[in-house]
This record gives sequence, C-alpha cells and structure tokens, in this order.
Amino acid sequence: MAVVGRIGSDDARKGYAPEDLQTVHQFEEKILEATMVLEANIDVLEALRKYYQGLLSNKDFVMRRDCAAAVRAFASQISDAMYDLKMQNSRAKLLVRITSDRKSLVG
Repeated sequence: MAVVGRIGSDDARKGYAPEDLQTVHQFEEKILEATMVLEANIDVLEALRKYYQGLLSNKDFVMRRDCAAAVRAFASQISDAMYDLKMQNSRAKLLVRITSDRKSLVG
C-alpha cells in the first residue's frame, strides 16, 4: 500500500501487486545496464581523443602541422560528446536512485 492522495479520504491509498514491483525492478535493471554502456562509451571516446591529440606531438606523424587544426576540432567534438554522455549517465543514475527509493516506500 502507498499513500497517493489526501490522508483520510477513501482513495488515499493504492495497492500494488508483486508484478508492479517486478516491472519497476526490470526497468531499474535496464537503466543500470544503460549506465554501464554509457560509461564504456565515455572510456572509448576518451581513448580516441587521447590518440588523436597524441598525433600532434608524434614526430613520426609527418602531417601533424597540416592536420593540427582538424585534430584539435575533432578532439573538441569528442569532448562535447563525452560531456553529453556524462550528463545522460548522471541522469540515469539519479533515475535508479529515485526508483530504488520509491520501491522501498511501496515494498
């Protein structure tokens, strides 16, 4: 049972079936999986950014001066993508916390 309206009114409580909690738990697991994928993608983008930035200091890369502006622009785009993924990951983690808190209120 959970309180969903004014206390004292007949419709103030709502009953939840075990299936309801199972559904919420399944969503929670999917969100946790998504956070793991987001974190892996952030790591891949970080490695990609470091690789391209490293080209600019690699003496064996003969085109480093010609490509410097393009490499810096690409690295900047990767940084922007990483920022977006980190924001999405933070939101997903918050959603997991909220879901867990609500399950404990109902369960």
